[in-house]
Amino acid sequence: MSVRSAVLMVFALTGLTGCGLAPAVPASSSATIVAQGKVPTDRKSFVAAVNRLGLRLTSEQVDLVARERAAAPNGEWAPRPAVQLTAEGNLEVHFQKHRRELVPQPGSSAEYLARAMKHASGKGTPIVYLFDVQSFDKGYQSHVVRWSSRTHELSAMRVDGAMTTYYLDSKMSPTRFVEVPASL
Repeated sequence: MSVRSAVLMVFALTGLTGCGLAPAVPASSSATIVAQGKVPTDRKSFVAAVNRLGLRLTSEQVDLVARERAAAPNGEWAPRPAVQLTAEGNLEVHFQKHRRELVPQPGSSAEYLARAMKHASGKGTPIVYLFDVQSFDKGYQSHVVRWSSRTHELSAMRVDGAMTTYYLDSKMSPTRFVEVPASL
């Protein structure tokens, strides 16, 4: 199967949740994490906040979250083995899926990747690091998203720095995301 055929097939199968991240919930039933006012400040309060959402993390899992928060983009897009996508194919799927959301629209998958890396590195806009309980619970490749309340950009990457998604999301549900403190 060609990369193009695989990309089209995965794009059709994954629909709106193909990134492992669901679309934003309507504004009437959502609040941004930043506006929530219950920001964990250390490891203990982070673990307690995640517990309140029904997820129990081991010490090793909390360490993984800390490493994901500290990771830097490595310039690559991650493959998606669960659906047999190479890094190139997965990048193309995400580029086709999300490019129309971005202003100005990226003209190529390479430009899309460059913008994702710029956002993930915190260049251009302040970012908040959020642990995605749903992605963790489902076993996705990345669990910490980087989000800008100003631009609504959201990016995620694996602990090795390979990008897994980049798009716009104006609302972050407090029943799904917990802010990851720097001192985790």
